[in-house]
Amino acid sequence: MVVEKAAQSDPCRGCSQADGCQQAYRQLGETEGPSVARTAIVAFLLPLVVFIVTLGGWGWWLGSAVAEPYRGPLALAGALSVTTGLLLVMRRVARRCRRT
Repeated sequence: MVVEKAAQSDPCRGCSQADGCQQAYRQLGETEGPSVARTAIVAFLLPLVVFIVTLGGWGWWLGSAVAEPYRGPLALAGALSVTTGLLLVMRRVARRCRRT
């Protein structure tokens, strides 16, 4: 059992390109660049949060104005339109930031 674990821990054993591959991964690990955490949060988390908040807002706002069977679909349509508008604005801002 111990022999199998040792063999599994070295996936490059017997590979003719092991030296080049390891060097490439080493170079990738040493590269320094800007953090993508902020970009990832803005790109993925912000639209999701905006959708959830606007869906709740539309549902609350339509609660007394619209009959029950129409509330959900109207709230969904409103939340999708707000989120789509946000995505379009974010795309335009990203293009402007890239130009400068």
